[in-house]
Amino acid sequence: MRIFPILYLYIIPAACVFDLIFGDPESMPHPVRWMGRSINALEPHFRKYNVSFKTSGAILSIFLILMTWCLTLILVLSAQIIHPILKTFIEIILIYYCISIRSLDESAMKVYGFLKHGRLSDAKKELSFIVGRDVEKFSEQDVAMATVETVAENLVDGVISPLFFCGNWRSAPCNGL
Repeated sequence: MRIFPILYLYIIPAACVFDLIFGDPESMPHPVRWMGRSINALEPHFRKYNVSFKTSGAILSIFLILMTWCLTLILVLSAQIIHPILKTFIEIILIYYCISIRSLDESAMKVYGFLKHGRLSDAKKELSFIVGRDVEKFSEQDVAMATVETVAENLVDGVISPLFFCGNWRSAPCNGL
């Protein structure tokens, strides 16, 4: 049973405030960067098995998801043992790492700013950081449409989905199961 239930009303809003204030500074450690490094380090080992690339990729994905889930659960439960307020703080930080409200806004607004000032080549360069396609031949309208499209896609990946799963108290280890 949670000792300080009123504190749990503040976890998601506090994580959102952290994100709006700090964003995703490159100088801070970040689990997404750790995941990328893990993929780079582990992929060659998983490719050694006598299975297709698709199968070894699926096995690596499942392994990384399970390891992340287990490490998160261990971290949250350990924090709970130490003190419920520490657990709350850890949950806030974990959710903060899962969302990307500020960085999504900043990325889109950089593209918009370049377009607004007639700097199409700079807008294309900035857009290339947030989309997975070649933007070299894009017109101003194409750049604007691609920016809106990627914001919509990343809104789901970087805001709505993390908040949904972390808000569902039974779905994520960051919420103590």
